[in-house]
Amino acid sequence: MAKIDLYDPKWVDMVFAGKNKEYGAYQLRKGTSGRNIKALLILVIAAALVGGFLAWKVIEQKQAEEQQAYMEAMELAKLQQQAKKEEKKKEPVKPKIEPKKEIPVARETQKFTAPVIKKDELVKEENQVKQMDKLDEKVAVGTENKEGVKDRTIEAVRSDIATVAPPPPPAPKPEVSTKVFDVVEEMPSFPGGQGALMSYLASNIKYPVVAQENGVQGRVIVSFVVERDGSISDVRVARSVDPSLDREAQRVVKSMPRWNQVSKTVLLYVLNILYQLYLDCSNRMKKTSYIFLGIGLTVLSMAFFSSCGEKKAKDGRTDTPTSGTIEFVADESLSPIIDEERSQFEY
Repeated sequence: MAKIDLYDPKWVDMVFAGKNKEYGAYQLRKGTSGRNIKALLILVIAAALVGGFLAWKVIEQKQAEEQQAYMEAMELAKLQQQAKKEEKKKEPVKPKIEPKKEIPVARETQKFTAPVIKKDELVKEENQVKQMDKLDEKVAVGTENKEGVKDRTIEAVRSDIATVAPPPPPAPKPEVSTKVFDVVEEMPSFPGGQGALMSYLASNIKYPVVAQENGVQGRVIVSFVVERDGSISDVRVARSVDPSLDREAQRVVKSMPRWNQVSKTVLLYVLNILYQLYLDCSNRMKKTSYIFLGIGLTVLSMAFFSSCGEKKAKDGRTDTPTSGTIEFVADESLSPIIDEERSQFEY
């Protein structure tokens, strides 16, 4: 039986002779060869792409492993070199042993004065000529009496060692004090003076709205340090009332400009802020913020309060605080007392 190629175009034309060739079966059979070729090409291209991608990943992984091994080897060599350097540094330095200096032996001498003719009253007793029988044979003769070894055979040894005076000690460097003082002779000052400081605090401290709505009031104590360059640091809340009031007090203190620092000492300041809400005789709620500035144990006190606007409630009363005027009063009784370690505050 002869082999029949069902996909041969001639066979397809013979089968569909005299029939409707616009029908889908004819078109499908007519384009079967082309579709098979396209599918084969797509399969080959896809296989090539996938194979190339896999080969690239394998090569990349191998290169990464080689790079990692190289980096580890370099790091290990670096650590080994560093360990060798540290071992060399740790080796104790052997002290230099200086040879013992031999002190030359001095021989004893006895003074012998050459005979000179003088009057008896001009001759001193020590310069009188000694009789030969009174001279010691073991002691050498010299120009002066000197103690030493009684040996005439010892030669006088002259020392070649020069005496070097030790260098003077280095001048002590002035120590920079880091102690925080409460009071110093020359106090730092706010730019513009105390009045400018009070105005700055009064214009910047605001009564937080959240605290007003919740009716929170009380005294917040903030301590801060004026550094040697006049900057403000170590702002701490020594006594807390409410987070909103604490944050407002700290914000204003941290935002202060540099103070005029005269001395090079570090000074501790204490800021005492009293937030208070109250009703006056006309049923109007007022917010009051008293500020007491304590410098060490000295108090420069000030306070301000802002009057309130009106907002009618259901019962006709006005109890909603708003901003208003500012006034200053003095009260030194609210200054905090700081102990020696400045860790606790008493009132």
